[in-house]
Amino acid sequence: MYVLFDEDFESKPGYTLSDDTLDGLAKAWKLIGNDVIKGCPYKELQTMNTSMENPILIVSHPQSIEGFLLRLLGKPQEILEGKTTKQLKIIIASFLNNISLNNEDEETILGYDKKIAKYNNEIKQSDPLNKKHLGFLESKIEEYKRNKSKVIFMRFLYENLPLSVIRAKRENIPEVDILLKALGL
Repeated sequence: MYVLFDEDFESKPGYTLSDDTLDGLAKAWKLIGNDVIKGCPYKELQTMNTSMENPILIVSHPQSIEGFLLRLLGKPQEILEGKTTKQLKIIIASFLNNISLNNEDEETILGYDKKIAKYNNEIKQSDPLNKKHLGFLESKIEEYKRNKSKVIFMRFLYENLPLSVIRAKRENIPEVDILLKALGL
């Protein structure tokens, strides 16, 4: 079993690992003294599990999964350190602008565009007082917008980060090695 989470969870109330969870990790990893991992930066927690006992933690950093992906794409960690998740997303977006979609991708996106147009028309024709129905329509539009983005992002991953590229990064990016080991690769 493995858990992939963002380094910035360390600073987000409600996302931090409780003392009980840290105690459980220390026991599961057979570490001497439960307090040994309390206060340990999240990105260093994964190095404490030297015998790769479950659960295996993969902490994406710097900051978030976006930082991890950018490191896979060859961006040096030093350049990414200190950036916010929003800044990292902007860097990823610059990669996405150059993606060539195939016919299947284009058809899928066209299908989502049609559904978005359908729901937009339905909003225009709906009773403005029926907030529940309007909320439903707006949520469907957002869902299809996310789905369109997923098509582009999946094409980006397929083109730029095939397994062979990811495997080649395992020596330079410790999280990649941990992830591949957790997946049995």
